[in-house]
Amino acid sequence: MKYYWCCAECGSTNVQIQAWVDVNTHEFVDDIQPYDDHHIWCEDCQNHVELKEQPAQLGFNFEADKKCP
Repeated sequence: MKYYWCCAECGSTNVQIQAWVDVNTHEFVDDIQPYDDHHIWCEDCQNHVELKEQPAQLGFNFEADKKCP
């Protein structure tokens, strides 16, 4: 089953996490652990938020709607 990470505040999937990136190659190295509200950003809320995990549901278009059920 596929899962999506969503903003716990508004339900948006338009969330970002801070990560370590090699400054010379721009390659992703690792994300910052643990996932807490200081490292997660919601573009829709324009705020640092917590994440919630939601299973993908049949017939729901996450890409178009950008919202978790």
